[in-house]
Amino acid sequence: MIVQTVGDLIAGKPFSTITPACPVDSACVALAQERTCSIAVCEGGRLIGVLSERDIMQNWDLIAREGRNLRVAQIMTPKPATIDADASLADARRKMDAEGVRSLAVVRHGRAIAMLSRDDIPTERRIMHDRFRDATQQIAAE
Repeated sequence: MIVQTVGDLIAGKPFSTITPACPVDSACVALAQERTCSIAVCEGGRLIGVLSERDIMQNWDLIAREGRNLRVAQIMTPKPATIDADASLADARRKMDAEGVRSLAVVRHGRAIAMLSRDDIPTERRIMHDRFRDATQQIAAE
């Protein structure tokens, strides 16, 4: 299958969210369990922010000082960069570069459905290889 859109790439990818009231230490556990660099922060089903490794590192002193009293809302990135599920992978990469972020919240019909990391996007070489393989298989099937 040729991956043409962000939606194609994230299809079947697990998607977890946390709330703004979640303790930061619990959010760190969620990041580690998901093996991801960011997690969507949602309230009432609406995306309100993203908590990233960068947010954690930039607030390390505050986290160490406040401990379990610190909530995600206090250190998350509000109004995160998003990309529509129908956008191309090239558009996603360009948006990450333009926004200076390593991940984007993927939205469909205004609702967050996944997080897309820079590492999720295959390299150009891999994309070209997959396209060649799929085209070869299609020609062979004809």
